Amino acid sequence: NGYALLAEAACWNYSGLRMKAVGDNRFTADLADSSFTVDDTVITPWRVVQCADTLNDLVNATIITDLAPAPDSDLYADTSYIKPGWSVWRWWSHGTGNPEQEKRFVDYAASLGFQYTTIDEGWEKWDAPWETLSEICSYASHKEVDVIVWKRSSEIYNPNHNWQNMRGFFDRVREAGAAGVKIDFMNGQTKALIDFEIAALKLAAKRQLVVNFHGCHQSTGETRSFPNELSREGVRGLELNKMSQGPIPASHNAALPFTRFAVGHADYTPMTVTGLGPTTVPHQLATAISFTSPLQTLAADPGNLTETEFEPILAVLKQIPTVWDETQVLPGSKIGRLSVLARRKGDNWFVAGINGEDSNSYELSADFLANG
Repeated sequence: NGYALLAEAACWNYSGLRMKAVGDNRFTADLADSSFTVDDTVITPWRVVQCADTLNDLVNATIITDLAPAPDSDLYADTSYIKPGWSVWRWWSHGTGNPEQEKRFVDYAASLGFQYTTIDEGWEKWDAPWETLSEICSYASHKEVDVIVWKRSSEIYNPNHNWQNMRGFFDRVREAGAAGVKIDFMNGQTKALIDFEIAALKLAAKRQLVVNFHGCHQSTGETRSFPNELSREGVRGLELNKMSQGPIPASHNAALPFTRFAVGHADYTPMTVTGLGPTTVPHQLATAISFTSPLQTLAADPGNLTETEFEPILAVLKQIPTVWDETQVLPGSKIGRLSVLARRKGDNWFVAGINGEDSNSYELSADFLANG
């Protein structure tokens, strides 16, 4: 007669905890590290069993971020650089482009009113990559678009000399005029990898850079303690539709608001009009509303959205915010079968339904609206 969610909060300076299925609906604790050392005072992460009577209670619980420490008042004395928003992204539709192609995506971002463009893996292979990146950042700045650049974690993963390699890379990113970094392929939750992530967040904050982690573990409250983290993956997202493990079933998307997104933001990279898998374009648009990420990275090629048949879709997409003032789970929602959320930003409400089954009807009640 309710729901229980297993999670953890404030997971740093320690190993992450996984649950190992051993049969008969039983689990055992399984640390990502078989052994590790903590040199400082040992403060273990919170291990949370979150109970809720309804899906609405589950989605609106704030226990994960409540248990995370408040941000360092000195490190985050100025947070004006931390800006939520949408990002265009060429990698999903075509792969990272040459400099002129990436400038075209800057143009798309400007025309859509998006805050960011993300330049993914491959930009460092350009001729004179840093000079070219600076040129693109300058071009984007004149169009009021910020640039986020990708980096493989292993290339800056070295704690020697207070993370000298990472500090050097971040300095060059800042000097080039980019607003943030997308760091990829940690692929684990060992203490050493978590130490790397926390170091990255702190060193990025000192340089007023925002961060998006990929190939990483789920949220454990980082968004509160390190607010320059705009998103993190830790989710089976839309990129699987490009890979042998995909495509993503509709039921997966109908479960995510009550599972992965119940513990924090995730960079699923929603919304496409191609490579749909067993979904529809309206289903994809609904994910852009239902999936929480202050940095919302669009998978679709914006050029495809300008085609006449998608004009109604584009008109809605351009209005969708990336942070919300209120969320209500509407009646009929069921994990993996149907997710219907009403979400408010200011005076504007958006209602998104994600169908995980073959049902084709839903009777919407507008009881969530106030009188008038």
